[in-house]
Order: sequence, then C-alpha cells, then structure tokens
Amino acid sequence: MKNFKRILCIDIGGTFTKHCIASGRSLSTLKKESTVREKGFFPFINGVISSYKEDSYDCVSIGFCGLVLDTNYLYSENLGVINKPVSNIRSKKQLYIANDVFCSSLTALSRKDIKSKQIVYVMIGTSIAVALVNKGDIVTGQNNMFGEVMDIDLELGNNFLKQKGLEDFLFTTKPTTQTYKDYLSKTKQLISVITAILAPHEIIFSGGVVIHHWNQPLRDELIQHTNNLFKYARPKLVFAKRYNFDNIKGVSMLPSYLEHAKNNPFPA
Repeated sequence: MKNFKRILCIDIGGTFTKHCIASGRSLSTLKKESTVREKGFFPFINGVISSYKEDSYDCVSIGFCGLVLDTNYLYSENLGVINKPVSNIRSKKQLYIANDVFCSSLTALSRKDIKSKQIVYVMIGTSIAVALVNKGDIVTGQNNMFGEVMDIDLELGNNFLKQKGLEDFLFTTKPTTQTYKDYLSKTKQLISVITAILAPHEIIFSGGVVIHHWNQPLRDELIQHTNNLFKYARPKLVFAKRYNFDNIKGVSMLPSYLEHAKNNPFPA
C-alpha cells in the first residue's frame, strides 16, 4: 500500500476552496479563496495545484462539493460542473478525489468510542450533504455516497444564489427574512428524516453556513426541534466551531483510506 508523507489537500466548496499541505498530523498554512464556477472551474483548480512546488508534495487529495461518479466524472449543479471528466484536473502526482462530506466523516474513525456510535455528518454549505458512520464503518452506496441532498430550492427569484453561493447569500441576509426562515425550515425537515430513519447517537453539523453564519438562537431552535421529535430517539447535536479543520483533515486521510480499501475490498 502506498504511503504518502506529504499530501496537497484541496477542499472544494460551493463558495470557498481551501488548500494546504498535510504532513502527518500537521498542516501548512491554510489558504482560502472563492471557488470559480462553470467554465472557469478547472483552470481555477489547476491553478491551485500549480501554485505549489511539485517537489513539496507526494500526491493530491481533493474533497469535492458534489458527486464523483465512478471516480471518473464530477457532477455539481452548484458549480455548473455537469458530468465533467476528472482528467480535466491536471496533476503529475497521484490524484485522489471524493465527496467532501465523505472526507469529513473519515475523521470520526479515530474516535475512541466509534465502535459503539452511529454518527451522521451533515455539511451545510452552498448545498447540503450527509454521511453516515455506523459503529466504525462508513456507510456508502454507489460512488462513496450516502446522502448528497444537493441544492435546496429557496425560490429566490434571482440569480444571486447561483452566482455567489449560499454562504455569501446568507452573509448578506438577515435571519428574520423569509428566505432565511425557509432555509431553516428545510434543515429541520432534514433532521426529522435523519432521526426518523436512523435514530443516530449524534448529528454533527459543519460547513460554511454552520461555521460562519448561524447564530446561537438559530442553533437553539434546531436543538429544540430535535428534542421535540421523539421521546426515545434524541440525537446529540454537535456544531462545528469556527476554526474547524475536520474537512481538510478528512481530505488528508482520503489517500490512505482509498489505498487501504483497494487492498482490502472485503470488510473484516
């Protein structure tokens, strides 16, 4: 199995892209810039890769805010990247790529209590995605996916969301507006479905919207909603803190996870 000591990590979000080099448990300075959409997407990502000296990393690992189909094609309505070949990403080093919330869920595998817990990750950014870790195993279907909810239709009546991304939209929108309330309502519906179907021990919220824009009253409202759902199935809600590196740490863990899966195709 390949063992990469230095990994160029790129976390592609619908609004922002973060990148750094991971070496063991340490990360270089995390850089953040606005994600370029549609025709400019691949030149943007290739520019990020070329901004690092080739001898400074051993492989490239990417968390992508959408579907990675059969490891060969990318699909994200938010970015206007529809069934585009992964080969458009130019890297002379080995490239690993998977859905971003799948990458985040990899960080749970190091928890001491993971064998006794069912944990749901909900990433709320420009779109919503879900991952499930069940007693030490990441549950996936096709294409390493569990629940890519994708776009939430807010019926904005303008192109702001497509052009700027949900994070920028919420940054300029007061929590009292109807659009913000609609988004909260749809998030409550998602929690209800997750709780009803899975009854997990924990639901961990991360993503740019959670980290940067949700104030405490809105979080309290979500917690109250969860407590009102079921008497015997009340998952603990955990909200990622502002300076949270789980996404990029998960991206750094992706190469070893995929290499291990390649060499161990059947679970123990």
